[in-house]
Amino acid sequence: MSTQIINPANPHDPGFDNLTSLAWGNRSLLTDYLQVGLAGAPLKQLLSAAASWDPASIASGASTSTTVTVTGALVGNPVVVGIYPAVPAGVFAVGHVTAADTVTVTLANLSGSTYNHPAGSVRAAVLQF
Repeated sequence: MSTQIINPANPHDPGFDNLTSLAWGNRSLLTDYLQVGLAGAPLKQLLSAAASWDPASIASGASTSTTVTVTGALVGNPVVVGIYPAVPAGVFAVGHVTAADTVTVTLANLSGSTYNHPAGSVRAAVLQF
């Protein structure tokens, strides 16, 4: 197993020759692991899944949650969450792996007024280092 440090500004960087699973624009590239920076931990896998979500109205200071099945996710893996449509200032989306293959996404309203998020979707991306 090797770690490659590549220059993302230069798709002709020789490091790209050893990539196994990195997208560059519309290209599919190959690598053992991706390491960002000189001291960054190698990213071994990025798991992602999306689900439809139409959360109920959320009072200020309250929250609501849903789950997204992300196959391969393990408790303790970091999670990045995306919500569509985007949420306004004072409303936050967070996610964490609550069980194997399950990410719980919570929408918290700290805006000072009731918030009704329109029907849309939620994406959970799980990083494994």
